Amino acid sequence: MDPQDIREDPAGAATDVSALRKTVVEFEEDIADGLTGGYYDLGTDLNLNAIAIGMGLANIKYDPETFPAIVYHLDDGRPTVIIFEDGHLSVIDADSADAVQEAVTITAERMGELGLYQGDAPVEDDIAVTEIDA
Repeated sequence: MDPQDIREDPAGAATDVSALRKTVVEFEEDIADGLTGGYYDLGTDLNLNAIAIGMGLANIKYDPETFPAIVYHLDDGRPTVIIFEDGHLSVIDADSADAVQEAVTITAERMGELGLYQGDAPVEDDIAVTEIDA
């Protein structure tokens, strides 16, 4: 999977957590070694430029010319959430299913607080969790 593949099929990239993890490493972004990931569809398009600025550049890597999504590290440094323009969130490097669900919820809430996402809070049963192939 390369950045062009992600541009053409962000939903596919969000659900293919193992391949996405490898692409993020190729994007020269440090990630931890958690073996659990997941994804969730917010159901709306997002303004990635506004999100990158609003959520704090210290925890974000965003270079749309190189990689068409935001790489967002939660404050504790783990897990990492990949935010796609089409509203898909993909979680990599989590240690558990609970960590995946918490990362999705925290990310959606932060975007909501900034007025950048007006949808409902994620429902735990709708957050897909998967094991990442190491």
